[in-house]
Amino acid sequence: MVRRLALFSTLALVAGGCGSSSPSSSPAGAPPLVTTTSPAPTVTVPVITTTPGPPKQPFKVKLTTDGHSPTVGRPWHFTVRVTDRHGRPLRGTVKPHVVLSGRVIDTIGWFGFSNGVFKHDIVWTSDKKGQPLVLRVEVDANGGAKHVDYPILVK
Repeated sequence: MVRRLALFSTLALVAGGCGSSSPSSSPAGAPPLVTTTSPAPTVTVPVITTTPGPPKQPFKVKLTTDGHSPTVGRPWHFTVRVTDRHGRPLRGTVKPHVVLSGRVIDTIGWFGFSNGVFKHDIVWTSDKKGQPLVLRVEVDANGGAKHVDYPILVK
């Protein structure tokens, strides 16, 4: 499939370079030139998505926060600490989400960390007030992923 695409691209470039460099007018007595365009061929490229499996080496995730009851309009802090099984800090990625009734309703971001610690604040908006939310922190490290769920009720 990739070879065909590369061959097609090469042929298209070569064919596009063929022809004369003179203006596109017909020689005397010949019918006028007609240029038509056709749609570009559609090439289907398979998209491979994988869900991270268990990590190649076990790791620990510890989530600490300012508590289960953040207040609308005030910064609420959380810290994620990621270590290997011997307590050494790891590098990886943190993806915090806000979950309501098992569905992600907000994505905080996608953040890399290199020293085993990630710190962030959230300022909760009034539309989240009174709902039984969960802060879900997904951590990718050591070739796998883990997540920690932390229930909150914004007041």
